[in-house]
Amino acid sequence: MIIDFETAILLLSNNDIVALPTETVYGLAGKANSELACSKIYKAKGRPNNNPLIVHVSNLEEAEKYGYFSPDAKKIASVFSPGPITYVVPKKTSDICNVATASLDTIAIRIPNHPTILKIIGEVGPLAMPSANMSTKISPTTPDHVIKSFNGAIPVLDGGSSTFGLESTIIDFSVENPTILRYGFITEIDIENILHKHIFTMDSISEVNKNSLAQNIKAPGSLSKHYSPSCPIKINVTESAFDEVVINFGNSKLNGAYSFNLSESGNLVESAQNLYLMLQSAEDLVLQNKLSSISVAPIPNVQIGLAINDKLIRASKK
Repeated sequence: MIIDFETAILLLSNNDIVALPTETVYGLAGKANSELACSKIYKAKGRPNNNPLIVHVSNLEEAEKYGYFSPDAKKIASVFSPGPITYVVPKKTSDICNVATASLDTIAIRIPNHPTILKIIGEVGPLAMPSANMSTKISPTTPDHVIKSFNGAIPVLDGGSSTFGLESTIIDFSVENPTILRYGFITEIDIENILHKHIFTMDSISEVNKNSLAQNIKAPGSLSKHYSPSCPIKINVTESAFDEVVINFGNSKLNGAYSFNLSESGNLVESAQNLYLMLQSAEDLVLQNKLSSISVAPIPNVQIGLAINDKLIRASKK
């Protein structure tokens, strides 16, 4: 069901949940200080209640009401926020409900760069908002994706297609060495160029620490299986079958019953913007035509390609 701005404000104010457009992907929003609203988010998504929600606020001053921002965190926020980056920081005592933070001593906070979201936050306060899809499924970048995922049960404020098409980068500033917990448009190199120090990533820490992080989830996107279509998906494919939907990159030449190309010019930014859109379309074609699977060509594992490959690896987990 598509709703207008005033209806979205009314529903949110009454502790209901609404799918909203952001510059990253569509989010399933509820008031971050309402246990009822945040519980509805978990229930609607089928999301484990130990997987915290990202709290969206309008500016850094407001963010500092809810979390302790180190000098490094403030420096990064001054450059990249508002924008597609989330900060995990030690939590302050506030009216943000424990349901939103999964009762952790940290909080994940983002300052979105989307006029509609900022206006809504100004009206109803901080929003808890994960992606507006069923847990572990493909993230939505259009209203139609949201309607498809929830069978029309969630009201949606139509804001067109998402600009970035990938979730925010998540960086943990609650630890001694800042660590990227989820890859996104803002890369490790971008952050290192501002802080002039080495940044840890999930790929650079030990397997022991990875297992610990997986068991003690601080932020979304940590589950091993995530972003998954409702059909088999194969990645890093160099030879495909005709009963597949193929997703090429650059000059790769996979052939199948249906074919997409993330970016014919091999542009990783364009590929990231197209990833979920094409996965959604490919999933529909496989299911509608009773095909075998989706096959995706290799993507360079550099810069934004790290984020694309991280999504595809999790999507392909059985």
